Amino acid sequence: MIAATQQIDTPIYLEREDLKTFYNTPTGLKVLSEKVLMSGLLSEIVDDQGVMAHNLCIKELEQIGLLDEEGLVPLLKYLLTREPTKRPQEQKQE
Repeated sequence: MIAATQQIDTPIYLEREDLKTFYNTPTGLKVLSEKVLMSGLLSEIVDDQGVMAHNLCIKELEQIGLLDEEGLVPLLKYLLTREPTKRPQEQKQE
């Protein structure tokens, strides 16, 4: 996680903005989603290879500024307040 006190310079800021612009396209969202899923970021890590893939994904998300302290609370609020993608199915009564 990038500390709130960490300063970034203009080239890093511009690179982040370019990456965020790309990832905010349909193709970019697909690429980033695949990276997150393939890295095991949202899964239990069971071996050293999993740790390496997880850490690479974390670095990628840090590079685009998604894992910084200022963005953590808004991200968590979004995740906690969005509609669930899966709902329990109603039982059929016979």
